[in-house]
Amino acid sequence: MRDVGQVLIFGQQKYAPTIRVNPAALAARGIGLDDVANAVSGQTADLPVGTLQGPQQSYQIGTNGQLFSTGDIGQAVVVYRNGAPVRVKDIGTVVAAAESPLQRSWVGTAPGEMIGIWRQPGANTIELVDRIKEALPKLQAGIPPAVKLSVISDRSVSIRESFTDVKLTLIGTVILVILVIFVFLRSLWATLIPSVTVPLSIVGTFAVMYALGYSLDNLSLMGLTIAAGLVVDDAVVMLENIYRHLEAGLDRVQAALKGSKEIGFTIISITVSLIAVFIPVLFMSGIVGRLFREFGVVVTVAVVLSAVIALTLSPVMAALVLEKPSAARHGRIYQWSERVYTRAIHGYEHALRFTLRHRRATMAVNLALIMLSGWMFYAMPKGFFPQEDTGLIFGFSSSDQDISFPGMLARQQEILNVIAADPDVDAFGSSIGGSSSSGLNTGRVYIQLKPYSQRSANADQIIARLRPKLAAIPGVATFMQSIQNIRIGARLTRTQYQYTLQDINADEVNQWGPKVLAKLKTLPGLLDLASDQQTGSARLMLRINRDTAARLGVNVTTIQQTLYDAFGQPFVAQLYGTLNTYHIVMEVEPRYQTDFSALSRIYVHGAGGRLIPISQFATLEPESAPLSVNHQGQR
Repeated sequence: MRDVGQVLIFGQQKYAPTIRVNPAALAARGIGLDDVANAVSGQTADLPVGTLQGPQQSYQIGTNGQLFSTGDIGQAVVVYRNGAPVRVKDIGTVVAAAESPLQRSWVGTAPGEMIGIWRQPGANTIELVDRIKEALPKLQAGIPPAVKLSVISDRSVSIRESFTDVKLTLIGTVILVILVIFVFLRSLWATLIPSVTVPLSIVGTFAVMYALGYSLDNLSLMGLTIAAGLVVDDAVVMLENIYRHLEAGLDRVQAALKGSKEIGFTIISITVSLIAVFIPVLFMSGIVGRLFREFGVVVTVAVVLSAVIALTLSPVMAALVLEKPSAARHGRIYQWSERVYTRAIHGYEHALRFTLRHRRATMAVNLALIMLSGWMFYAMPKGFFPQEDTGLIFGFSSSDQDISFPGMLARQQEILNVIAADPDVDAFGSSIGGSSSSGLNTGRVYIQLKPYSQRSANADQIIARLRPKLAAIPGVATFMQSIQNIRIGARLTRTQYQYTLQDINADEVNQWGPKVLAKLKTLPGLLDLASDQQTGSARLMLRINRDTAARLGVNVTTIQQTLYDAFGQPFVAQLYGTLNTYHIVMEVEPRYQTDFSALSRIYVHGAGGRLIPISQFATLEPESAPLSVNHQGQR
């Protein structure tokens, strides 16, 4: 699809025939794990075999060299013992399993897979989302009815709402500006002259934005909204000066020429002073400068265009349509408003005279206000960006580093049950393991909230409501944050802010990491403190007696490869299908073992090809590790 930049599948369970080997059956027949891997790899292949050329016709030669079904793989011969074949089914079982069994994904609380779609740079997010949603019914019709397609997370919802809100604000600003001009000028034609400046300046700004490659987003629309109140100033100043000469008796053309000549330099100076305000924004460096440069350019262009329009179009329109004050007919409303304005001017004169009579007191009040403003700037809360409610929440679950996959699976399902019970949650998806996670002890949750009008709380309040319920789940910590439209950093993290410790000595980092975390926990205003220091996993160390291994003809490479064949779930062969490629996986049965003596039942090839148990030249012992520090004191 056009404008789609990347598509990833989370929680994909790709088909993989899996050989679950029985170590006891291997040892009884004198077969090593590498024998099984080599035998299966050698009995499945997809290689070109050539063409048979006949007198009149040629034939492409094909073979049934690949073993796709579990039954065919089970019939593969590993070795011959006592003149009889030993097949794969004799030393284990072959099952239809997944290529990456140590991962799970949920859509809601039901098993499912999530498809993440990213747009190309510069693509229109709203248009792309609309095209994807339009294609969903066609995709649903082409897959089995038992598989349901649904939207979990839609980033265009917040974009649409904010875009619509800014558009309405911009339209409302233009209407209010025109209305205020009409209320004070009380003339339709006099109101039209400065009012034309607003749409013309905005349209001209659109042209410059298009030439610069800018898009209509929150920052550019914010700039246009602010500019809508600035662009009329030049035209109003020009109109007032021309109107003053009309009141003095000049005709429209003479008043326009004389008024524009007198006020031209003033308009230019006003424009330059406004541009000077945004010059620092244009030259700001770093992330803030990159974000707000577009905002500064939009406002600057709009103000410059308004000055050009005020110096050219406004005098021309005044010479054509502006009426002399004596020629205008005024009704009762005009007469009433004139009396109100006259009283307001008299009131302003009295206030000005009072201020001038008490100059010292006025300056004292002014100084006090300046000091109060400085104090408020110091006392007010500060942040890099304001917190937004985009309707999306990201959750990061973390358990002990030595937790097994079934244990993490059970805890993640408890988290999903808590989230599903919240009334303001619309949809959610989750995953553990796989490439989308930093380990088997971590998981992710993506939550789409209901539209703001249908919710009883905002995103931060919902997180605060879920936090104690999720904290009550034993053995797992859940960190949640509202996803922001503007996010600094290349990856999603479990907390909103990050503090990084760096050192060339890993031992010093391991020593000071827990100390820094403990100190941060004492600071008020901080929640969900965590560390990604993964140093607390339980580990078993296989101590190899190299002299004994050498005497038995066993090298270290063979030992490590055998262990990987047993517990690393290696791909022993690759199958080439019509649309996809598949792998044959090998593992030791049973997969989940708590009996550490299983390692000692693994055999390796020694001198003369005989099998030697690992226990003859190696010992197995647990190795201590520092306690985990990323679960808020749970360990």
